[in-house]
Amino acid sequence: MRPERSRLDLWLTIASVLSVVLTLVAVSLSFFTFTRFSELVANSDLIQTPAVFADVFDRGGSFADWTIAPAPAIVPEYGMFALANVVGVTYVGRILAYALIQVIVFWAALYGLSWAAGLRRPVVIASLTVSVMGFFAMLRVMNFQQLTMSAIHFGGFIVQIVALALIVMLWRGWATRSRRASVFLIAGIGALSVVASLNDALYVVQLAGPVCLILVVGVLLRRIPWRSGISIAVVLSLTSLAGWKLYARVMPNPVTSSGKVDLEGVSTDFDGLVRVWGEEFSKSPIAPVLVCVTVVLGITGAYLLVRERNLRWMRGTTLQALAVFALISGTLPLVAAFVSAAGTTPRYALPLFYWPCILIAMIITQLDWRRAITVAAALACVVGLASMTFAVRDVIRFGLQDSYYTSTTSCLDEAAVKYGVEHAIGTYWIAKPTQEFSRSGLTVTVLMGNLTPRNWVSSAANVYPAYDAFIDRKSEADNKIRRALMKKFGKPANAVTCGGVKMFVWAPGAIVLPNK
Repeated sequence: MRPERSRLDLWLTIASVLSVVLTLVAVSLSFFTFTRFSELVANSDLIQTPAVFADVFDRGGSFADWTIAPAPAIVPEYGMFALANVVGVTYVGRILAYALIQVIVFWAALYGLSWAAGLRRPVVIASLTVSVMGFFAMLRVMNFQQLTMSAIHFGGFIVQIVALALIVMLWRGWATRSRRASVFLIAGIGALSVVASLNDALYVVQLAGPVCLILVVGVLLRRIPWRSGISIAVVLSLTSLAGWKLYARVMPNPVTSSGKVDLEGVSTDFDGLVRVWGEEFSKSPIAPVLVCVTVVLGITGAYLLVRERNLRWMRGTTLQALAVFALISGTLPLVAAFVSAAGTTPRYALPLFYWPCILIAMIITQLDWRRAITVAAALACVVGLASMTFAVRDVIRFGLQDSYYTSTTSCLDEAAVKYGVEHAIGTYWIAKPTQEFSRSGLTVTVLMGNLTPRNWVSSAANVYPAYDAFIDRKSEADNKIRRALMKKFGKPANAVTCGGVKMFVWAPGAIVLPNK
C-alpha cells in the first residue's frame, strides 16, 4: 500500500469516528438540559426498560411479576441497558448511557452490513449515517429521536440490520464457498429470526416479509435459483412466524395485542394516516423528502434488477436489492396496519425514514469520483458539528442539570408527605414517571376506567389492597375514573393542584379496589 493511501485511510477513519463522537457529545449535552430529549425520561413507554431494571435490581422486585407488552423489546435492549446500568451512576444517567450505547451498537450494525455487502469504506458509511440521523434527532424530525430511545422498536431495527447482513452474505454467494458456510449462515438467519420476531413482531413485516417477497419474485423472474431462493424464504418465514407465536408461551404474563384483523376500520385508519402523518410532515419538509427518496430509490432498484441493468451511482445488484428492500420494508407495515387494529402510527413505518440515510451514505461512498469518500467523511464531521451547535445553544439557553425532578413531581411529593399518601392511583401517562422520579417513596398504580389495575408494562407487586389518592391529569380517561371514585368513596378530603395535574386525597387506605 502506498504511503499516501495509508495516510488517507487513517484520516478518513479519524474523521468518521470524530463525527460519531461529536454526535454522542451533542446528545449528551442536550439531554442534561431536559428539553430536546425530555421524552426519554418523561414518557411512560420510553422508561419501560429503566423501570424494569430499577424494580428488579434496585428494589428487589421480580421479572416474573411484570406484564410486558407484546413487543417485549428485550433483545438487544436488555443487554444494552445492563451495560448502561453499570456505567450510569444515577437513574437518568443510565437512561442517557443506554441512548449512547444504542447509537454505538447501531453504528456497529451498519458497519457490519456495509462490510457484508462488499461496499467500500464501511466506517465512513456507518459514521455518515449515524451523524445525519443524530442531527435529524436534534432537529426533532419525525421518528429520528427513536435513535436514542428504548422500548420503541429501534432495538428491533438494529436486529433487522444484523439479520440483513447475514442475508446479504448469502445473496453475494458466501454460502457457495463451502457447505459449512451455507449451513452456518442459514442456521444463523433462522435462529436470529426466532429471537427477533419474539422480541418485536415488526420483524415479520419489516424484514421477513420483504425479503421473502424479493426472493419469490426473483425466482419467478429467473434471477434467483429456485432451490436456494425458495429454501431461504421458507426458513425465514417459518422461523419468524414461530418466534412471533412464542410470545404467549415464554413471557411470564402475556397480554393480547391490537394486531387483530380489522377490515372494517380501513377508512378510519386512512383518516388517521392523513391526520397524523400530515401533522408530522407539516413540522418539517425533511420527513416527506426522505419518504420520496425511499420511493425513488426503491423503484429504480426494482427496475434495474428486472431489466438486469446498472447505473454508475447504484453499482451492483446488492445495492439495488437493498433499495427495493427499503421501500417494501417501509410500506408493508402500513399495509398490515390498514387491515389490522394496530393503527397507522409513524413508528411502525420507521424504515421509510431511516433507510434513505443509509442508502445515500452507501451510494456516495461508492461513486467513482476520486474525492467522493473524502467528501462523505467531511460531510459527516460537518453534520456532527451542526449537532454540537444545537447542543451548545440548549446549554446556554436552559443550563445543565444533574437530575430530573420537575416542579410537578416536587409538588406531588410535598402533598404526599403532608397528607400521608403512600399509594396513589393514576392513568398510564402519569403513573410511571411520577413513581420513578418521586423522592418521597410515592407509588402510583395504573388504573382503568372500571377501577381495576391496568396490566400493561407494569408489575403485580405495584398493586395494593388500598390507596390514598388519585392523580388526575385532566384527560377524558381521568375524568371517568375520578367520577367513579367519587361515586363509590365520596368526595375527597383534600385536593392539591400541581402544574397540569391535580391530586385528590381521601383518608389513608380509604380507596379499596379489586386486585383484578
